Order: sequence, then C-alpha cells, then structure tokens
Amino acid sequence: MSTVVRLGHIALSFHQASAAVVAELLRNAGHNVQLRAAPHVEMFERFGRGDVDMLVSAWLPTSHGEYLATFVHDTIQLGTLYEPYCIWGVPEYVPEEEVASVDDLKRTEVSTRMSKLIQGIQPGAGISRLSRAMITAYGLDQYGYHFENGTEEDCFGRFEEAVAREEWIVIPLCQPQYLHYR
Repeated sequence: MSTVVRLGHIALSFHQASAAVVAELLRNAGHNVQLRAAPHVEMFERFGRGDVDMLVSAWLPTSHGEYLATFVHDTIQLGTLYEPYCIWGVPEYVPEEEVASVDDLKRTEVSTRMSKLIQGIQPGAGISRLSRAMITAYGLDQYGYHFENGTEEDCFGRFEEAVAREEWIVIPLCQPQYLHYR
C-alpha cells in the first residue's frame, strides 16, 4: 500500500512545472500523489492548516516568506529546486541605450513612447507586490505608470500583443519564465 502525499503548488504554470517534477519523483519512490493548486496566499493557508502535506516551489525568503512566517518553525525545508528572481524587462526592440534602468522610464523620450500599463499576475505574487512598490519608490506614478493585477494569460497576452505591434512596454518577469526567450 502506497502513502498518499497531497502535494500543493501555487496556481501558475512555472510552479505547476516544478510540482510535476517533484510529483514524478515521489511516484517513483512509491507514493500516491494528489496535486492541489491554489493562488499564492490561499495555498500557503492550506499548507499551514495541513490541507496539503508538501508545498513545492516556495520562493523564500523574498516573495513568499511573509506567507510562511506564521508556521515556518513547523516547516521542514527540503532543498532548493532553482534560484528564482523577479525583474522588469522590455522587449528586445526597445534600445538598451534608451532603457537600461527603471529610472530611464522617467526620461521624456522614453515616457512618451512607453505604455503606462504594467500588466501583472495574481495579487499575491511577489512580482506583483514588488512591482507596485517600485512604481511608488521610483515615482513612476507621477509619469502615469500604473500596475494592474490579472491572470498569467492577461500578463503574457498583453506582452504578446505589444510585441506584435512593437509597442514599448514594461513586463514584470520572474525567472524561470518562458518570456525571457521572447
């Protein structure tokens, strides 16, 4: 008889990919794996209540540390699958000599061309929280820039549409993410 492992992950494609790899390893070790997905905050709440046995792909400490904080002492961290990070990017047709830093977004010749909508993903994502903070910290709101939460489809679709029109756009990115190769 195999042990059932309720394996939780955040409901985003790159977290799902990590969970699929871990699930396969657990199955190869003889476990019956039940995958469970939920948005960021909800998945950490489920983990904290014991509704899932394991949580795959937590970005600690920066992006998800505050969600784990209340029960971190009851958690065993098994290891690192990859080193995630969050950044902002622009499509490759935006000249690097025009936009090489966040401060460059305020330059008149950039600000007049750049789309002011920075389309994000779920509100609980670290990149969403960091993007909202960056707009304030860099004073980008004074230049009309604003961040909106949405789904992966909203974010990735906005990027794909902008690239098709060669629109100047800022995209919140995290690594790993396939848009780095676009």
